[in-house]
Amino acid sequence: MLIHNKKILLMSGLLVMLISGCSSDTNQKEKGEGNIEKKVEQHFEKHLSVYPTKNIEDFYDKEGFRDDQFEKNDKGMWVLISDITYPNKMTKEDQVEGVALYIYRNTRTIKGYYYEYNIEKFAEQNEKRYPLTVKNNQFVLLRDAPEKVKDTVNKFRFLIQDEKIGDLSKYEKLDFNYNANVPSYSSEYQLKSEHSVNKWIQNHYHIMKGDAILEVKGSGDLSGNSIGFVHINVNYNTKPNEPIKMLKESISYQPTKESIE
Repeated sequence: MLIHNKKILLMSGLLVMLISGCSSDTNQKEKGEGNIEKKVEQHFEKHLSVYPTKNIEDFYDKEGFRDDQFEKNDKGMWVLISDITYPNKMTKEDQVEGVALYIYRNTRTIKGYYYEYNIEKFAEQNEKRYPLTVKNNQFVLLRDAPEKVKDTVNKFRFLIQDEKIGDLSKYEKLDFNYNANVPSYSSEYQLKSEHSVNKWIQNHYHIMKGDAILEVKGSGDLSGNSIGFVHINVNYNTKPNEPIKMLKESISYQPTKESIE
């Protein structure tokens, strides 16, 4: 009987240790995931601190995150890309319009282009490009273009010129993903219709008032010691069978190389 009781006590002790160990592992895992999520959010906020930069030419004097891919005397270049996806009322197909800029800090010059294409026909290489530059914070086309393109370029603004993304911890988080192998990471947040970023997009692109989803995506070492990018999507396509309405904007700081125009 005594031996039997000792066996029960021993088994009970082992069970408590096993449960405690599992609980500890779970807590450590949750703590680790929480730390990664916090690091990613802090990483995003470092990159998004350039919002707003009202004058595009101010990027000539902005230093980004450097690594050993930069040559000693290379000041690097900023790449800004922003476009809007919306349903074309005439063709009933999704159209994309945007601007890509390559800001060369060594020569203090800007090369870029306005582009447009139809998503359904993109495989047929139907993208049209019109080269442009920036002078006195104004977009200037470098060759003749249709009146519609001239008007769009004349009115074009990057979100980064006017709005601050702000403290991401104050947004309602909807989702988080992290892939350590790439590494790549993304977070999704609720963007209420009255938020200043949402109101800017609605007013600038004549989008009906409503909530949206803000997705922030990035790649590269979280310490900032590798080439990476930060890409934001503001998606209004939140219901099934709705036309796509989405703003995409990305910023990256890279070693100097020739742009593709």
